[in-house]
Amino acid sequence: MTSDARARGIEQRSLRFGIVANAVMTLAGCLAHVLTGSSALLLDGLYSAVLIGSSLIASRISRNVVRPPDRAWPYGYKGQEALYVLFRSLVLLGVIGFGLRSSLGTLIDWWRGAEIAPLTLEPVAAYTAAVTSLCWLLSWRHFRDWHRSPTRFWCCWSVLCC
Repeated sequence: MTSDARARGIEQRSLRFGIVANAVMTLAGCLAHVLTGSSALLLDGLYSAVLIGSSLIASRISRNVVRPPDRAWPYGYKGQEALYVLFRSLVLLGVIGFGLRSSLGTLIDWWRGAEIAPLTLEPVAAYTAAVTSLCWLLSWRHFRDWHRSPTRFWCCWSVLCC
């Protein structure tokens, strides 16, 4: 097996691990939102969901990048990385916009004198500990895989953050 093929294999396994970890964090964020009523935890879950989709797309792009140029992509498939980063950034801006709108809506309701439902904070500590541990594990795994990679270069490295 060539060093490039070995690096791609390590990258693909790391991306799959990230997909599973982010799926767990998505479910945890949504469950924590239901238990606490906190929109911030829902936003955290939505961010993890975006990372799942992002990892799936990055996995496909990682396989495409090594293809030779053809009629559809005459300069090679590496241009897909730039498109991927552009659209991922736009989706993340949408998630941030959702969070801003939600928090501003709550503030406006409060200023108008509306009754704001109290938060149930007991589950937040367990959620924080679990997700922080999972993020640490994910970070450690990606760092370890990066060091195991013979080329130490992954095309979609930006998706590997928690």
